[in-house]
Amino acid sequence: MDPRITAQKSSPRAISTAPTGVLSDIDVRELNEELAARYGIKPNERGVVIVRVKPGSTAEEMSVREGDIVLEVNRKPVNSIKSYERAVSGLAKDQAVLLLLKRKGQTIYLTLRP
Repeated sequence: MDPRITAQKSSPRAISTAPTGVLSDIDVRELNEELAARYGIKPNERGVVIVRVKPGSTAEEMSVREGDIVLEVNRKPVNSIKSYERAVSGLAKDQAVLLLLKRKGQTIYLTLRP
């Protein structure tokens, strides 16, 4: 694991934040029953959900929202905290990021630029 990524591996509510760049303004967690209920996500969904978007950030300006499920980062599939960490580990601080998100049953692509 990239030592620059913050994650609490011992908890079933593991949280991850990208170390730098546009994704450092969001926190994600492994989707569980509690988070699914909080964000109105179907209980059978799996993956990583956004739990915090920094106010005033590029992510917020580009309409990234709490409750969005991250399906891909730069075309790399995301279905767990580990796969999210792998996808973000090589990102440069000034690199644009293409996200595939699922929101209320719809999939959307968003490009975040520093």
